[in-house]
Amino acid sequence: MMIFAENNFITLRLKHFSKSLKGWEHKDSTGISFPLIKIDGTKAYFVGQTYHLIDKKTLVVYVAERRKDGTVAEEAFKYKRLE
Repeated sequence: MMIFAENNFITLRLKHFSKSLKGWEHKDSTGISFPLIKIDGTKAYFVGQTYHLIDKKTLVVYVAERRKDGTVAEEAFKYKRLE
């Protein structure tokens, strides 16, 4: 994952890998791009993802995914900093 400026916009780019580090996307693909919508306090909103810094040690990432039946499912991933 990387966050960078591109054409005056902030973008999060993500590339998926299996446990054996084989890329999910085509080998020449740069991954999936998620443009930044806004930053509000400790939250960064990207298209389909929200990053929420709860405190100095806790980050929660909310990922929205559209299912084949048209519904949207959201999953939360909680990260803790180890010291």
